[in-house]
Amino acid sequence: MKTNTRISKKNILTTTVQATVAALASTVMLGVGNVQANTNILIDDFGQAQKVDSDPNNTQPIKSQVGPDNNILGSYRDIFINDVTTNDSSNSSSFVVSNGEAFFSNDFGVQGTGIMVWDGDDDPDTVNFQGLGGINIIENGLDHIAMELSSDLDGLNVKFNIYDMNGKISSIDREFSAMPTTSNQDFLFDDFVGNAEFDNVGAIELLLTGPARIDAG
Repeated sequence: MKTNTRISKKNILTTTVQATVAALASTVMLGVGNVQANTNILIDDFGQAQKVDSDPNNTQPIKSQVGPDNNILGSYRDIFINDVTTNDSSNSSSFVVSNGEAFFSNDFGVQGTGIMVWDGDDDPDTVNFQGLGGINIIENGLDHIAMELSSDLDGLNVKFNIYDMNGKISSIDREFSAMPTTSNQDFLFDDFVGNAEFDNVGAIELLLTGPARIDAG
């Protein structure tokens, strides 16, 4: 039995804390939500379908890159599965982008990590910390990443890594209880730990980890 973590194409954005509900419900983006300006930088609208599976014997690839696409930050999106442990070699973890949403699932007896990276055109299971060319993700008041999450089980861990052009990294990770309905979650830049320069970003990485049988989105 699979469970799924889903990220809607209306789900991930960076914006100010004062952003409107409409902004938080829009696509994955870096955004400004003050009264004077509501300028958003699109990260991803999940319009490009994609699927990977941790079992190399399955028909799906174990790593994937899609692009070029103007609706993806850096024009390319990478996804792959990492750190898989299993009690049943016939079961696996999967990461799917379809119809404007992203879904992460572990089969029964399997634990894995689904990874999504925005870092330009490169090998899909590596991080090119210079791939975005040094974008400024704090300009005009940008101050957090917001995303809609759902999960059918406790224990979903969501982690963001932000890399600057010099290879320095800042990270945040949070663990969530089950969210049977979609929930808006904010990841404030002030809560990131590390020394990355947010005005000189070369890559953004999202990692989703959960227990066996989790379905998240």
